[in-house]
Amino acid sequence: MEKEEKKVEKHEPKKAEKKHSKELLKENKKLLAIAIAAAAVILVASVVFGITASNNDKAKDNGTKAITAAGVVKDETFKELKFTNSTLVKDNDIYTLTMDVVNTSKQASKITEVNIPIKDKDGNEIITLLGYIGRELAPDEKAIITASTSADLSGAYTKEITERKTE
Repeated sequence: MEKEEKKVEKHEPKKAEKKHSKELLKENKKLLAIAIAAAAVILVASVVFGITASNNDKAKDNGTKAITAAGVVKDETFKELKFTNSTLVKDNDIYTLTMDVVNTSKQASKITEVNIPIKDKDGNEIITLLGYIGRELAPDEKAIITASTSADLSGAYTKEITERKTE
């Protein structure tokens, strides 16, 4: 068998090939610059839209408003029940009144529901909410009343507790 020897030639680029390589390098630099610019635009847009979304979340939080009129948040006693920690909050056009109620007598309270008239500064009734206790309360037993409405209570000035007759 004859052994063939292969001659490996060193390939040196010709002038035309060098020119072509330089053109490719310039083109690649342009593509790289475009890619970097696009990435920068995406980064800036992400930051801007992220801040906008964050501000929108804060605006939603600002939609919650507490009604703090002294006559609305005051503690009250109706018969054997004491109503405390009253809050009236507006959230997304819904007003919610929340109160703690405790039976202060030595006997079970038979009152399971109360009316809660809400009045404006002139004493005009805006609405009467139902305060649903839900069960008879044992002595010193506590419950929470929550009543909501879509009626505009922004002018609420006073509340009172009255008996609701159940049949």
